Amino acid sequence: MKYYFYKYNETELEKQRAKARCLFKLVTGAEYAKDERGKPYITGSNLHVSLSHCKAGIACIVAEEPVGIDVEEISRMNLKITRRICTENELKLLENTEDKQELLCRFWVLKEAYSKLTGKGLAEKFNTIDTIKGLESGKFHAERKGGVYIGIATSSSDCRPVGFYPSLL
Repeated sequence: MKYYFYKYNETELEKQRAKARCLFKLVTGAEYAKDERGKPYITGSNLHVSLSHCKAGIACIVAEEPVGIDVEEISRMNLKITRRICTENELKLLENTEDKQELLCRFWVLKEAYSKLTGKGLAEKFNTIDTIKGLESGKFHAERKGGVYIGIATSSSDCRPVGFYPSLL
């Protein structure tokens, strides 16, 4: 499985979406369609894909199994959402860490990546998604790239990405 990330600074949502479509086409050589829930797929292909964008960058992942990806700026995390999105184990970890905003961002990107994997999106109950168990099982992977976190979720137990794509757009 490979994921691709392009770092930029784009505040306009439509331009973020356009760049995400460009990255997708560059990576896959194809256009994508969306299912009834809005999950992207390549028509006539067995490959699974996921896209994400924020002000700081876009990310795309392509795999032979169901997959989800999310990218988010650490500085955008609002600690007011902590109780609504975290499990009890995650809340305990947050209590004992100095950089709560960074850890919350890591939890968030993993939860959103998982919700993209399942196709439920933000309808998924984030406080039921245990990112700690996901990381331990190998089904989740998170890494920091500068001021952003990238989260990946798969249905298998080997979520280690094998590629990083810094910039072509």
